[in-house]
Amino acid sequence: MKEFKEYYNKDQIIKQLCKIRIKYANKRYKKYLLDKLTKPENYLKEITTDYDEEIIKQLDNLLPKRRLWLSKGQRTYKTVINKQTNEKEIKKIDKDEKNREILYNTTKKYLTRDSDLEFVVNLKKFIKDIQNEIESETFKISKPDIIPEIKESNYSKQNLQLKKYNAIECRPISRFLLRDRIVISITNKFLTELFDDFFEANSLAFRAIKDSSEKNKTHHLAIERIIEYKNDFFDKILYVAECDMKKFYDTVNHRICEQSFYNLIEKAKIKYPNLKLDKAIYLFKEYLNCYNFKDNIKILNTDFEYWKNQKDTKQKPIKGFFNWVEEDIKNNNYYRSSPNEKIGVPQGGALSGLIANIILDNADKALKEFPDLLYLRYCDDMIIMHHNKEICKLAIDKYTETINELLLFNHTFINNYFTQNKNRVNNRTKENRGFISSELRNFNRSYEFSLKPYWNSKSKGPYKWGEINKEDNCIPWLGFVGYEINYKCETRIRKRSLKKEIDKQKKVVTSIIKRIHKVKNARNNTIYKSALEKLIGMSVGRVNLYDYSICQNKICWTDGFQSLNFNKYSRIQLKALDRNKYKYLNILTKHLGEENLKSKVPNNNEEIVKMKKPYSYYYQAGEKKIKNPNSGRE
Repeated sequence: MKEFKEYYNKDQIIKQLCKIRIKYANKRYKKYLLDKLTKPENYLKEITTDYDEEIIKQLDNLLPKRRLWLSKGQRTYKTVINKQTNEKEIKKIDKDEKNREILYNTTKKYLTRDSDLEFVVNLKKFIKDIQNEIESETFKISKPDIIPEIKESNYSKQNLQLKKYNAIECRPISRFLLRDRIVISITNKFLTELFDDFFEANSLAFRAIKDSSEKNKTHHLAIERIIEYKNDFFDKILYVAECDMKKFYDTVNHRICEQSFYNLIEKAKIKYPNLKLDKAIYLFKEYLNCYNFKDNIKILNTDFEYWKNQKDTKQKPIKGFFNWVEEDIKNNNYYRSSPNEKIGVPQGGALSGLIANIILDNADKALKEFPDLLYLRYCDDMIIMHHNKEICKLAIDKYTETINELLLFNHTFINNYFTQNKNRVNNRTKENRGFISSELRNFNRSYEFSLKPYWNSKSKGPYKWGEINKEDNCIPWLGFVGYEINYKCETRIRKRSLKKEIDKQKKVVTSIIKRIHKVKNARNNTIYKSALEKLIGMSVGRVNLYDYSICQNKICWTDGFQSLNFNKYSRIQLKALDRNKYKYLNILTKHLGEENLKSKVPNNNEEIVKMKKPYSYYYQAGEKKIKNPNSGRE
């Protein structure tokens, strides 16, 4: 384990700056591609634009301009180990990785030349100030700016919230100053690597990468473990429980967080007796002290000036509010004797993910006492599985007891999953079938009962996992980390995740329509292709026609659902995603209207190209896995 000093040396600070710079360059470039379709007066301004512009301005003062980049001799390929064959392969370097390398090497060369360029002088001072303040333990993490993010909910729910509260529920996202972001990220990297060996293997989120060949533990691993457990006990009935926390990040108790943190520090001191930890401890406490939900967030609900300044893409004030668990706190009497205790950690800060593991590691260790229990936790979501119903109940009780000791709140476990199905369809005759699709006709609408209470509940169990049976309280599906898995180990996309992706498709097209509804600054074909390429990029990534059947889908929706297997349920969902994609593109086509721009070249009635199979959800996330089982993975 390296000393903390090596994590905030000159090279590491520059790497952090380059990483942030390239990230903002991509974001700005994507916005530029859309903005160039119209005139400047029709540009859309996002909620975070002011914050982003300030960060970009600071980065421009600390790093070389694009025209100064030294790309000569830059490598474009690297050697990697193929996990299937264990042989060395030549792989093309990702564009973002390549740009980070170029920017980092350019910055280092200008620094070693001792240049008197303005950015070099600013960068040297920036690095020196950070290092001196960390060394002297005088670095102060400023109170973050709070940006409201409207929670994902359908239009009808938003209307109900507007009627009830005269506002829409928002999530408080914290945005730190550039120097704070760098120090928080560096501290998080050090502490994550320091504590990783002390966490349980069933904790899957925000873990350290121990070597270059090992990827970060992700939600894909959770699905693989559930399927493995099901196969291990294929001859037994399994019982399942799922749990979600109420406002986890907003309810973390600082005192308990510090106690858990110092317990891990004591273990680290035994394992690494010569490691100096005082500065990392100081910065962790600074991170906690910069934020308190009651002081930072709760008071904003009555701050009309704050909400007046928070504007949406139409530059209209957001009518929002930040919800909390005030009633639960009163009912549980957690803070009756100490009402002024600090509560909550910033959502959006790099250390908050580590804090989730630090606190909930107590629950992870408490459930180790149950034999043959499958317990998995991804951040604040968990799932329990066992072939004995009573052990499953005891595990739920133990988990709930530990959560209460940590002064946290879980959603109440429900056990009633069936209600009378009001939408029941009699599918015996054509007259009764109406215009209902065969998919719906053969699904829930043909049953006398509905599973709506099950799908709408956050915490549930224990329930029997098997073929649907109302009398036996048996449920065919379980949901975890964006997936749903049935007792036959078939996976599909969670309804909420599916809707979220469709909403993203709609957002891409509507953002273009909003830009061009008054004035178009590009040809119809260019506008259409811009929308199509953006939809393809976010769905299946960078796909070339010459290798579309074997390419790896990176930084896209398909990459997030690697464990989706190809079955009758996933087929319907993937087809729905493709269908909705082209539905919104057709809506865009109608809004384009007639061509009203004079082209420099004669218009040869160029047709709009519709890129189908190679760029479809259906092929890249499903069909390709049947033909090439190892495609899409390293």
